[in-house]
Amino acid sequence: MEKEGSPTAKLLLMGKGCNNNCLYCPYQGQAFESDPYRLINAIRNKEKGEEQIILAGREPPIHPYFIDLVKEANQAGYKIIEVLTNGRIFSIKRFTRRAILAGLTDIEVKFFSVDPAIHDSITRVPGSWKQTVKGIKNILYFQETYIPYFRPSLCVGIYVGRRNYQLLQQTLDFLEDRGVREVFLIKAEDVKLGEVKFKGDLFTVGFGFKKYGENGRKIIRLNL
Repeated sequence: MEKEGSPTAKLLLMGKGCNNNCLYCPYQGQAFESDPYRLINAIRNKEKGEEQIILAGREPPIHPYFIDLVKEANQAGYKIIEVLTNGRIFSIKRFTRRAILAGLTDIEVKFFSVDPAIHDSITRVPGSWKQTVKGIKNILYFQETYIPYFRPSLCVGIYVGRRNYQLLQQTLDFLEDRGVREVFLIKAEDVKLGEVKFKGDLFTVGFGFKKYGENGRKIIRLNL
């Protein structure tokens, strides 16, 4: 996500297909620019003050020239190169390594539930939960093992709706136990909850959610 207080960010919507078919996808049924040369030109057309570029749309990492596009963004001088993804292709460790070495600095992974059946019912792709979890694991691995210049920032985005809200607390615990330190909550449908608590240092932001502290413990109240 765009960093708070950061200079202008370029949002580049790209791609014509996705390996998921998510119920909550804001780009469902849409197609964006896929021609690599036009995408490269858009990246090179860097305006003054733009230090962040966000690759989004129809699952950018599965674009055949994704690594090259990240390299172009790096060479163009973007300090923050971010991708919005379902994380499945990052289950391939060598791909994750190549993307990070190419200059990818920030990865936002969409994740729906600790329960594989619920997650897959939202993505509508059997087995997607397993690949996404492995992708998150690989990203965290490179956070811990790579030299500082190549440590990617990871944020997990959770679309909260009627299918997954009842296990939101367990989902947050699941992510936190695995080392995730930033979660982005997005309101997908109207739901009513009480309080969701965080055990450690998990940092959370989101749309439509009131965040506050109690007895030194991070709490978020979900009463949409």
